[in-house]
Parts: sequence; C-alpha cells; structure tokens
Amino acid sequence: MVLIAPIQIFTFSPFITSRGRVGQEVIKNLLLKKVPFVLIEKKAEVVQKLQDKGILFIVGDATEDKTLLKASILKAKSLIACLPNDAANVFITLTSKGLNPDLLVIARSNLPESSNKLKRAGADQVISPSILGGRRMVNYLLKPSMVSFVDTLVDNQGVEFTIEEIEIPEKSPLRGLSL
Repeated sequence: MVLIAPIQIFTFSPFITSRGRVGQEVIKNLLLKKVPFVLIEKKAEVVQKLQDKGILFIVGDATEDKTLLKASILKAKSLIACLPNDAANVFITLTSKGLNPDLLVIARSNLPESSNKLKRAGADQVISPSILGGRRMVNYLLKPSMVSFVDTLVDNQGVEFTIEEIEIPEKSPLRGLSL
C-alpha cells in the first residue's frame, strides 16, 4: 500500500503504500489525527475492508507511473512508501520523485543496506522499524521517564497541550533566530 497525504487539504493528500503492519499503523494514526490521504493498494479485497472507514483509495500498483499519475502524484505534497519489500520501496521512491521532484518521500527500510539505496533513489527520510524498535527498547530500559514524557508530547492523547512545527518563510526577519 502507498499513502499519499496532503499537507494542505487536497492540494493533494499524502499517499500510502503498504499492506503490512507498518502501513496499518500509518493509516490508523492519520485517521486519528484527521489527516486526509489517498491509499494505493494492489489488492481490491484489502481496499474493501478499509472503504467503510471513509478512506480514499486507488486500486493499482504504486510502482507504475500510470497508477501514481491516476493518484495525482504531480499535485501531491508527500508520499509514504511502507511496503515490506525494500526493492519495491526503492522503485516507488525513484518513480514518484521522477514524476514530482518536490514530493516529500518517507520510505520504509527493512535491511540496513537498503537505507542508502532509498536515499539515493530520492527518499527524504528513511525509517527502519527494526532499528527504531531496538533503539526505543534500549531508551526505555535506560530512561523510562524520558521516553514516557516524549510519548506524551508527541502522541498527546488526552493531554491538553500540543507541540507544533511552524515553517519560517525564507525572507522573514525571524529566520535563523533562536528562541
């Protein structure tokens, strides 16, 4: 499954590609945060299960130009390539960046040696679930209070505050200043 999500509503959504657990977690969190997105999925039966949740989707192969073009990749702001196959994620990254060089691409990597390939293919960020999971376990072992605090800041479930990221325009007098 590929996910394409809008940073600005419908100039165009993030795309998600993934059938696996990572893709399901991405979908769950985008729905929770009410971020609109488009799902690209090969298997129609997978899409039918998600249709009830109001998810926009395209049935097709995200490694093919025609599918990405049908999903309006030219207008997309971002894409999450989280297939369990590194080669497919490299190909999706390469293809989507070739069609839309300004696209923010976040790609999943299973094997350590695939991270550099995904970067060379144009991924802006490469995430390895196993590396992140291992780091998180050690951090929780060594600094459980800090991990819980950061989780509260990031997940913000039932908490009355949020942290936001604000982009400072290039010509702003605030650009480059510290808080």
